[in-house]
Amino acid sequence: MKNSKLHHGGVKQPCFTLIELLVVIAIIAILAAILLPALNSARERGKAASCVNNLKQIGSAAAQYLNDCDYFPRSAIYGGATTTLPPWFVQIASYIGCPTKEGNPTPTLDGTYEYGVYVCSANDFKFGIGQIYGGKSGMNYGINKYFGYGTSMNGETIWALKGSQLVNPSSKYYIMDAKTYNMSYDSAVADASGIAYPHSGQRYLNMLYADFHVGSCARSITRESGSTCNIDGWVPEREKF
Repeated sequence: MKNSKLHHGGVKQPCFTLIELLVVIAIIAILAAILLPALNSARERGKAASCVNNLKQIGSAAAQYLNDCDYFPRSAIYGGATTTLPPWFVQIASYIGCPTKEGNPTPTLDGTYEYGVYVCSANDFKFGIGQIYGGKSGMNYGINKYFGYGTSMNGETIWALKGSQLVNPSSKYYIMDAKTYNMSYDSAVADASGIAYPHSGQRYLNMLYADFHVGSCARSITRESGSTCNIDGWVPEREKF
């Protein structure tokens, strides 16, 4: 009867000892420990890049809207026929190619459609397709509501801002990573209720500025210190006071 440990010709069959097997497992574990952080970092960079691309598309649509209508897409106003508009994401929907449907009192997004451009893949607030209906619960981006929300300017109530009325648009916050579709600087102070920081370990957000460039902002950029907000960034028609 042939020895099972022998090959043809009587050559011994090589086999691993327990120590050799443990060494191989240890090497694999070390390599995994080295590579996994790099893979996670690459995944995070990919999500951040996708978010930037979303905001660039939104900015392009907003720029076209501004060119056609002579004022910025703005936060929704409910409370009178002269001031009522659909939410900002409905105002620009046709420029992005997103379908809308009739609503009361204004049109809304069609809740059966998946609006990828309005959803940040890094945001941990996840919603089903239907939940984006109306944009109030399923929206991962929020607009600076001071781009038309009864803003007082030179003694006059402004419901929409023209490009010529902005002061330093490249430094004015416009549309950002958020937990709700309509943002104020109060939301910036109370992060839990408004602004989202879904990138780089919840330290950064992506911001579309009023000149339509996109930048990455550290958590502290939306504040001066403590609970005092950076009004210069939030209020579009004036400098910090």
